Amino acid sequence: MSSLVLTVKLALLEDPRLFPYEIEVEAGSDEVTLVEQVSTETEKVAAGKIASTLPNVKSVSNILEVVKELSEVIAHKQDEIITHHVKERFAKSATVTAANFDVKQDRG
Repeated sequence: MSSLVLTVKLALLEDPRLFPYEIEVEAGSDEVTLVEQVSTETEKVAAGKIASTLPNVKSVSNILEVVKELSEVIAHKQDEIITHHVKERFAKSATVTAANFDVKQDRG
């Protein structure tokens, strides 16, 4: 059963539309359930379609919730991560620190 979950998760991660989302996959013997949130109905449908085309998947229960502002939340979180890493790197350089640069990130 865990190999089916892994197979579905990897297939979902391969799709650039779905990569940013933390879609949870629950599996029975040949049925999978998709849980969590995506930003659009198109993404929800794509996730269900991808899961349903995989070997050993007989049925898909797609209970993903569509939350329109989720893409904004994810973009903001990614910006925070990028800013943190850049500031961390800048702090390791005396030259950059002396130049007193500021780091701001906006949508990648």
